[in-house]
Amino acid sequence: MQNLTYRFPDLKILVVDDYIVNQKLTEAILDMMECDVDVVSNGKEAISSYKNSNYDTIILDIMMDEMDGYEVTKTIRKLEKKDQHVHIIALTANVSDKVRKKCLKTGMDYYIAKPIKGEEIESVLYKFFPDKAESA
Repeated sequence: MQNLTYRFPDLKILVVDDYIVNQKLTEAILDMMECDVDVVSNGKEAISSYKNSNYDTIILDIMMDEMDGYEVTKTIRKLEKKDQHVHIIALTANVSDKVRKKCLKTGMDYYIAKPIKGEEIESVLYKFFPDKAESA
């Protein structure tokens, strides 16, 4: 698949995407990095999972039915405790500067364009958690 440099066995990550192929690909990439991964297929499930677990990162598709990624992010930011910040990484096929700015303004921490690449996810995780990275 991809040549990855690091593994992150101490990271708990929630993947939120309504498209099964993207779920499987993202999960496979994170499994290669030895992350602890949960996968849900919509925003309501994401909020429920967030309330019931301590995630380090949420990888979140922006365009979903029922509740889009922007709404999920706003809800999570309202629920977040002051001393606990979950990193939210937006996933979208729309790579426009306008969408990137909206993601960041909404409270997302980073933005990744589809198609998903392992090296890019790895780079973002290393940026946020260099102390949790172990050589692969």
